[in-house]
Formats: sequence, C-alpha cells, structure tokens
Amino acid sequence: MLKPPLRSDVKAIRRGKMEEIRDSRGLAFIHPFDAPGTVAGTGTVGLEILEDLPDCGAIVIAIGGGGLASGVALAVKRKRPGCLILGHDMHRPMPDPRYIEAVTKDPALDTSFIMMESFGISMTLKKR
Repeated sequence: MLKPPLRSDVKAIRRGKMEEIRDSRGLAFIHPFDAPGTVAGTGTVGLEILEDLPDCGAIVIAIGGGGLASGVALAVKRKRPGCLILGHDMHRPMPDPRYIEAVTKDPALDTSFIMMESFGISMTLKKR
C-alpha cells in the first residue's frame, strides 16, 4: 500500500527540485517572504498607502509568511509611528470594523483583542 508523503517530505522534494532548476539554469532563489530584500521591497506598499491616505490611523495587513506585514510595518512606523499596524490571518474572519475604528480613535485601548478576534476568540475593549 502506498503511503502519501509527509508534509516535511513534500517540502524537501520541492526545495530539491527548485535547487536543481536554479543550479542548472544559473538562476538565483529569492525567498517569497523570508529575505531582507523581500521585506524591504514590500515596504513600498506601506509608503504608497501613506501617500494615498496620509491621515490613516490603522492598516490591516494580511499575514502569511510575514514578509508583507514586516515590510509594511517597518516603513509605516518609520514615517508615522502612531499608525496602528494590525496583522490578520486571512484564513480567519475579519475583526469587526468598529473595533478597528475604536482603537484608531483611542490608542490607549488594548489592541490585543484585534489579534485575538482574528483567531476567533471574542474579547472586549479595555484601557491599557
């Protein structure tokens, strides 16, 4: 009976194939999220958001590998330290927009509820 490969085996097989193609063609591998250049490049997304919405109080960023969120957060926080950066796992329901609005208006509110809410755990707003 055939057993399906373990996830770690599949990742190793994919990585090996990628390296084979890379080496045979003289290419370079650029990691999709775990590389300084990728994170720096995604920072331009944050700068464009601030250019289009200079007074925004919060930005919700999809989180997968973390490269997009890291780049956007680094760029935005450098230009607008008071802007909230909220990460969201896109496989979970979005937090209620009223929560985001409330936190944007009162930064003293505890923002951990937004992350918890995105994991399906209900929390109430409280002062820090």
